[in-house]
Amino acid sequence: MGQSLDSVLAQHHRNWECIVIDDDSTDYTKELLEFYCTKDSRIKYFTRPNTRSKGANSCRNFGFEQSKGDYIQWFDSDDVMLENFLTTKVNEIRGLDLVVCSGFICNTRLEKQGALAISSDKPLFRGMVTWEQQIVTNSVLFNRNFLEGKKLFDPKISRGQEANLFSRLFYNLPESRYKIIDIPLFLYRQHETSKTAQNKSYRADFVISQVQNMLENYKRGKSSGNEKVIEHCYKYLLKFYFKARRNRDWKNSFRIWYKLLTTVRFKKFSVYLEIFVIGFIFNLVGVPSYRLEKRWKSFPC
Repeated sequence: MGQSLDSVLAQHHRNWECIVIDDDSTDYTKELLEFYCTKDSRIKYFTRPNTRSKGANSCRNFGFEQSKGDYIQWFDSDDVMLENFLTTKVNEIRGLDLVVCSGFICNTRLEKQGALAISSDKPLFRGMVTWEQQIVTNSVLFNRNFLEGKKLFDPKISRGQEANLFSRLFYNLPESRYKIIDIPLFLYRQHETSKTAQNKSYRADFVISQVQNMLENYKRGKSSGNEKVIEHCYKYLLKFYFKARRNRDWKNSFRIWYKLLTTVRFKKFSVYLEIFVIGFIFNLVGVPSYRLEKRWKSFPC
């Protein structure tokens, strides 16, 4: 966190406030923040109220409520702003609802490994859903007026929090209301141990959160006739179904299968019938094969 706060203090743009929310930490966070608050009065330290649920989403929402600025930039505590991060984004956002930028992907030592893919030539909503636009929490600067009165981060979501929020805010947003900056303005730290653990472990709450996001974006894609969004969400719903089955998460695999049948609009009744019959059998016994997963993903919807 110290590196993140130092990067805020080093910003060329000087008119800012930094709201830090402590999510009931058990390390040295309080002592560190007391030091930084004494060092610069623009840094404000709060602890999450006990009336709020634990987690990043509640903290982000609480931080928004404590803020007073015209623009809102949520930023993760282990990442780093480049010195022109705020200046560039504030200069570009005037008269707009939001501005999106890229960032350098770094290892734990902040050594650059590449950059998040961001392009002004690709649509914002579709690109975010399909990951053609690699948008993370740090990427977006919001106009406060745009956020007022809207549902912000969902405390019930345990995975894909940013995707859940951004898909709601980006959907049907006119191109004239946002700008995409094709340059990296922050360092995005990726922890290899965390990535490895995530790839090996299975958490039912993560899967269900991601399924809910995909279901909502499938509906948005269907409503707008966006075939790329429809295909992407359908394939990922299948991926989560098979993943749940292979991890013997019977309850959630059944829920995903049921949502597939009641939400997805298949172009052929025979496809619906196959997924219904074979899926029903596997819901009773057995684990589907990778061959079957590949077959179902090839079905048009």
